[in-house]
Amino acid sequence: MRSFAKYVLASLLLSTALSILIAYYTNVIWYSNMNLVAKSTLMITPVMIVALYSITHGFFPLIIEFMNGNLKTKLLIISIIAILFKLKASGW
Repeated sequence: MRSFAKYVLASLLLSTALSILIAYYTNVIWYSNMNLVAKSTLMITPVMIVALYSITHGFFPLIIEFMNGNLKTKLLIISIIAILFKLKASGW
């Protein structure tokens, strides 16, 4: 679980930085609030988790980690997916 938590933290940091850079270079950050950066961070983070884990371990072990993982890993992945669906349903 600790190695997977590192990937989640690294993915969150990378997606936040990427969202801020995109907003900065497109001048979105000056014309609107940080709401757009938060939205894009939440949308990019699960993709980053899968990408970083797939680069280092391969995509198939990610599926095995989810199937054989402990309860915390499963709850973390399900909660990220649930947050995304809730944001999409609320109009984000």
